[in-house]
Amino acid sequence: MNIPNRIQIDDLSAMEVADIASLPVEQLIVLQGEIAERLTITKLMKDRFDSALECRFSLQAREARAALGKDTGKRSANTATHWLLPPPDLAKPSRWPVSLVSC
Repeated sequence: MNIPNRIQIDDLSAMEVADIASLPVEQLIVLQGEIAERLTITKLMKDRFDSALECRFSLQAREARAALGKDTGKRSANTATHWLLPPPDLAKPSRWPVSLVSC
């Protein structure tokens, strides 16, 4: 759909809600679709990134829990130069289909 002077997704963050609401319906429909697509892609990237962290640090986390006599729980990972902390909103580790995780 070719809409002249169309607002881009990245423009929305600087706009007032009322201004977004006043956009032509055609623009709202296009933006809604683009936002849904971007959200889907972002969720897939997050799953892939979380899988990579799991792949790289799961053994270290398992060893840290074992040292504390625990078999569950969140652990931060200490690399030589950085600390990787688990996201604060995760209650328990995520599970991914084996086909998504290839270490």
